[in-house]
Amino acid sequence: MVLTRRPGLLPLVRQLQYFGADPNVTEIRGPICRPRDQYRVAEALRHRLLVESAQWDWLQWFGPLSSKLGQPLFEDDQFERAEPLEEFYLPLPDTWDAFRGTLIRNVKESIRRCYNSLKRDGLAHTFEVVTHPDDVGVALEIFFHLHAERALLADTVAHPDVFAGDVARRFLTDYAQALARRNQLRIFQMSIGGEVVATRLGFAFGDDLYRMAAL
Repeated sequence: MVLTRRPGLLPLVRQLQYFGADPNVTEIRGPICRPRDQYRVAEALRHRLLVESAQWDWLQWFGPLSSKLGQPLFEDDQFERAEPLEEFYLPLPDTWDAFRGTLIRNVKESIRRCYNSLKRDGLAHTFEVVTHPDDVGVALEIFFHLHAERALLADTVAHPDVFAGDVARRFLTDYAQALARRNQLRIFQMSIGGEVVATRLGFAFGDDLYRMAAL
C-alpha cells in the first residue's frame, strides 16, 4: 500500500490506499494473492491496519477484498463509509450460442442486423485473438493507434487518449509482454476487409478474464 501526505488539506491528511493510481489499468485494486490465501491475507491486513491506525488518517478502501476486510473496520464510529466503487462480474456460458440464447429479443435482432449490413455492403469480418509474445508488439501498436483515433472523434462521448504518453505505453507494453509469456494475455481483434477496426485487451487469471479497454 502507499501512504500519501496531502499538504493542500488542513490539517495535513495522511491517505492510505492500495498501490496503483492509474484508473485506466488498475481501477480494481487490492492485494495480489492466490484465491485460497484471500481469507488469511484479509485477516492479516485488517489486523495491521488497526494496530497501526495512528500512522494514517484517511483510508481509501476498495477492491476485491473490500467487503471482507472492511466490515470490521466500519464497525467503529470513527470511520465513515463513502459511496462504493461498483465492480461488475459476468458469469459466461461455455459457448457463444448458449450465451446468445440468454439475450433479449432486441439485442439478438441488433446482432443480426450488424451481420446483414456487412453482407449487404459486400464486406466480411474476421475475429482473432492474439496471445503469442512475438505478436504483441504489432497488436499493441494497432491498439494505441485506434485509441488515439477515437480520442479525435467529435460530436460523441469524449474519450481522452490516456496512452498518448510514452510512459503509459511502455508500462502497458511491458505488462502485456509479461502476461503473454505466461499465456495470460488476450488481445481481441475484429477486422473488416482485412483491416483491424476494433480491439480490446483481456487478461486471463484462471477461469476469469479481466477486460481492460475497448475500441
